[in-house]
Amino acid sequence: MTDRDALLAAVVAHPDDDTPRLVFADWLDDHGEPDRAEFIRAQCQLATTAPDDASRASLEARERAHLTRHATAWTAPRLAFPGRIESTPFESLEGYRSVFRRGFVEAVQFTRLPPEALRPGGEFESVFAAHPVRDITFYHLAEGVLTALAGRRELARVESLSLRHSHPQNGPPDEAARREAEVERLLAAPGLTRLTALAISTSFPWLCRPEWLHLPVFARLQALSLSPEAERFGDLLLELAGGPCPALRHLEVTWWGGDRYADAADAFVRSAACRQITRLRLSCSDGAIVPWSDLFADANLERLEVSGGSGLELPDLLVALAARPRGRTLSSLRLWGVTVTGTSPAVWMEKGLAAGVRDLELSHTMLTDEDVVGLARSPALARLTRLSVDGYQGYTAAGLRALLTSPHLTGLRHLAFNIPQSEDATATLEFLAERRTARRLLSLRIGGSLREGTGVPGPIPLGLLAGQAFPDLHSLRFDLRDARLDASQLRTLLTSPRLPSLRCVRMGFDEKQLPHLAASANNLPEGVWVGGSTSVPPGAGLGASWGHVAVHPRDVFLPNHLDEPHW
Repeated sequence: MTDRDALLAAVVAHPDDDTPRLVFADWLDDHGEPDRAEFIRAQCQLATTAPDDASRASLEARERAHLTRHATAWTAPRLAFPGRIESTPFESLEGYRSVFRRGFVEAVQFTRLPPEALRPGGEFESVFAAHPVRDITFYHLAEGVLTALAGRRELARVESLSLRHSHPQNGPPDEAARREAEVERLLAAPGLTRLTALAISTSFPWLCRPEWLHLPVFARLQALSLSPEAERFGDLLLELAGGPCPALRHLEVTWWGGDRYADAADAFVRSAACRQITRLRLSCSDGAIVPWSDLFADANLERLEVSGGSGLELPDLLVALAARPRGRTLSSLRLWGVTVTGTSPAVWMEKGLAAGVRDLELSHTMLTDEDVVGLARSPALARLTRLSVDGYQGYTAAGLRALLTSPHLTGLRHLAFNIPQSEDATATLEFLAERRTARRLLSLRIGGSLREGTGVPGPIPLGLLAGQAFPDLHSLRFDLRDARLDASQLRTLLTSPRLPSLRCVRMGFDEKQLPHLAASANNLPEGVWVGGSTSVPPGAGLGASWGHVAVHPRDVFLPNHLDEPHW
């Protein structure tokens, strides 16, 4: 065993201890790898730094700068590209994900992994040999993969397991039974001794049997995500109410609509098992009946996320959020696709269940001018470090400008908003840049088309450069689909002294824009990553899908989608 292997083995043996990681960093310094050493130290420090700490800006900028240069080498042998986009020099990566935590790859997603990759000496073994992996996700499972996985010794290191797959609706009639048997064999595997988090999210058919909750592995789970089919949903809630998962604190579940589940929902909400949940994520279908007031009355919830199809009506949820809480208030509230009507989000923030919220997401919620103006005027906004009001909304330019001029945005570190339809995007961004608010932003996501007031497709968002500097902004995301692309403007954005910390730019592309981007990539500055997503043509080997594209440096994929808001 080499010194490097021994140091890595110490990290694997003590995954929660920073000392072996920092010893490894010292060794790297002594052996000509100072960038990797600094990256490990920066991420270890970030892991214990509060979201509003002033030191985060420089630490996160250093983290991203190192990954821009070294992500490909540091994630090896993980890079395996599914396909190349036709007529361009770009590889396209669907579902690629390797997550660095405290300096090392700890989470890996395997997409379309064949069963032979789990044989001795195969890809699965090589990834575990190279990195202290303890979280694994499987997308688009081939039949036989889970059976092979059940016998692997690496399972003893796995703390989080996620199985995500979509089956064809017209698959063989016995496919569901075969798949469920594979999942059950894996969950019963004796090697899963350290598993504390499990997600099973599959469709056509849905794989989730309520009786699985009585397998020994569920007694140790602290986090559980399930997507049951409608016919099993009531039974699942009743099983959960019985307390088969005494350590469970984080629950994600698909919540089906219909009166027939009312009794099961009441039983679960009133159970001791529900009262111990601190993080709850519900994906609600139309007609979902959730006893929100009872849920919030005795809960210990810290984080709540509710999502559904755009336009989902949940009036009882809005009333319950506005009521004065009897217990703990939330620190994070995220609504996606839930129409906000009948009560103002400012009321939730000031005296309701969100009176302690620091992370607020209201995406695709049809917010009106009245809603966002109310938020802008509320002193409670000063608590927020993250605010998202993007997606389908009802506010106009007047409402957005009222929000962007709020004197209470001084602590905000992450902001996402939409450019209202027909609004002059450049003028809106100039308006933001010229104000003294939101100066501490680390990341900014601009939704909607970047169009000028005439309706003509607009440019790269140079409006941000019109006023004062954003000294800490390291990540910027916007959509270029249906907009003209000017490479010189992109370079101007990336080299501006008003964005001195910018390290990551993510864009949505049209496929036709990629050749132009390829031609201009060599003229972009070093130390900044540029990429995004685009529709992938069928000939690229991915079918109709969205592909992740790295423009600069080419085919260097930032491994953890750093600027997505993880929950």
